[in-house]
Amino acid sequence: MPYLLSFFLSGGVVLSFFAWIGKKVFTKGLILPFQFALLGLIVTIRFSIIALIISLLVTVFNKMHDIFDFFNLLNVNNPEIFDIPFKILHNLGFFSALQEVLPLASLVMLTFFLVVLTKITLDTVQLIARELFQIGLLTSS
Repeated sequence: MPYLLSFFLSGGVVLSFFAWIGKKVFTKGLILPFQFALLGLIVTIRFSIIALIISLLVTVFNKMHDIFDFFNLLNVNNPEIFDIPFKILHNLGFFSALQEVLPLASLVMLTFFLVVLTKITLDTVQLIARELFQIGLLTSS
């Protein structure tokens, strides 16, 4: 009789079998879907941040173009109202300086945002690698 009870007690074969099945079900049934969901959430958030930065760049460049068009339109339609301020700015060289600096500034801004996007991408790849390593550790045991 004591030999039969040893199968069901703390060191028994039956108990260790059910503990092994419970561990497998817990890791594969509960933790792994959570890990994959977390991985998908990380990738989705990072892609949305990249899309947001790109759309912000496009919007800023379009608005700058719209502002320059607006000033040109005001100067053409109402020359008497904006004649003196535009002549002052033109004599100071504001428009020529802006025309020369804008391509350089846009290149610098584009490079800065490219560096930011590269950092976001590298961080995302590192997070994905860490999550996949954790998933590998969970499934190997």
